[in-house]
Amino acid sequence: MIKNYIILAWRVLSRKKFFTFITLFGISFTLMVIMLLTSFLQTEFSQKAPLKNLDKLLFFEQITLKKIHLDTVTQIDTSYIDQVAQYDTTYTTKETGTDMSRSGFGEEILQEQFTKLESVEKSTIYNSTALFDIFQNNNKISVSVNYCDPNFWEIFNFDFIEGRPFNASEMSQELPVMVINSEFCKKYFGRTQNVLGEEIKLEGKQFQVIGVVHKPNVSMEAVNSYAFVPYTVFPKNPNDTYFFGGYQMTFLTANGLDKTRKEMDFVSSQISMDKHDYYEVLEIVPKSYQESYAQNMLYNDDPTKSLRWMRIILFGLAGLFVTLPILNLINLNVSRIMDRSAEIGVRKAFGATKMEILTQFVFENVVQTIIGGIIGLGLTFIAIYLINDSQILGSVKLSIDLLFFIYSFIIIGIFGILSGLLPAYRMSKLQIVNALKSIKL
Repeated sequence: MIKNYIILAWRVLSRKKFFTFITLFGISFTLMVIMLLTSFLQTEFSQKAPLKNLDKLLFFEQITLKKIHLDTVTQIDTSYIDQVAQYDTTYTTKETGTDMSRSGFGEEILQEQFTKLESVEKSTIYNSTALFDIFQNNNKISVSVNYCDPNFWEIFNFDFIEGRPFNASEMSQELPVMVINSEFCKKYFGRTQNVLGEEIKLEGKQFQVIGVVHKPNVSMEAVNSYAFVPYTVFPKNPNDTYFFGGYQMTFLTANGLDKTRKEMDFVSSQISMDKHDYYEVLEIVPKSYQESYAQNMLYNDDPTKSLRWMRIILFGLAGLFVTLPILNLINLNVSRIMDRSAEIGVRKAFGATKMEILTQFVFENVVQTIIGGIIGLGLTFIAIYLINDSQILGSVKLSIDLLFFIYSFIIIGIFGILSGLLPAYRMSKLQIVNALKSIKL
């Protein structure tokens, strides 16, 4: 039966080649866009090195200090009746404005307040904002440097090509050791292996390369630095204060993000503002990876709202790219199937049931969609190659793996069934007499 359906579907597609071309083009282009979106989301949000602990990570990126200005307004003045005060003056206080300053953290507040949380398995402090220009063979290389601690390597699971991360002893001794990623290694040494023990001069210091990691395939700035060094090797920035600096912190939670958030809220509420002579209120918002990503994309102060809007936008785009082509394909299929009403009438006259008619047309549409999906998959390969080659997404390289194929063919199957089900159902209900009237004698 299935073999006959396949043969019949192929014959139908071969009848009107231009109509088939238009249909397949619409299907393939639509599925290409959906597959590109799937590949992007899979690349950015899948649990792979160095984000294998993605669902357990909580990020501390910014601290906000505020001074709230208040004004006292008289509500009722004291009134006198027969020289006796009947109403006392009452006042209400309202906010008239807020001064606010937002920045990365100072190292001191992180070390003092947040390194011993009970709900946290590991924590790391780092500064990924440094950028230096170095020269090699008369070529300038802009090197992004992450000042971090040894825990950084336990929270972010990098794949090492060779060598190792630096340890607590090397950090406490302020040894100038460095881990570099494969992209920088290729630019500086012309190779990605056999560079252990080589030296790189940075800010007047000779750093010894002790490890090389694969360049991560995500856009997160902290893990995309060219070089990683202990943050003790450089003197403290004189502009850093107790509260403000260039540092961030990431926590590997032990019992879920919510428990750690509550503990952080409690700790931050106990921090004294005596070390600042102007601001009076401290706000700290720990964020999940998805919330941090959404906030950086939408520039919204509220990470939870940012994530909600990002999901609405992504689902909206996906829905738009699925719904409109499906509706268009339904109309095309209705037109195509109406031309075959005589065939349906004959089949019903010879005993074909509604379910058999329905199955036949849905199967034909699925075959058509699979062909369009295969074409779309080919177009996706080409598009991914062009996107990666042009570096339009910066450090992000779209990838294709087994999971991508599974998602793609699920999308193709759903697309084929949905776009063929309604036309097939309408035609399966067609009366034999009405269908046979269309036969030209």
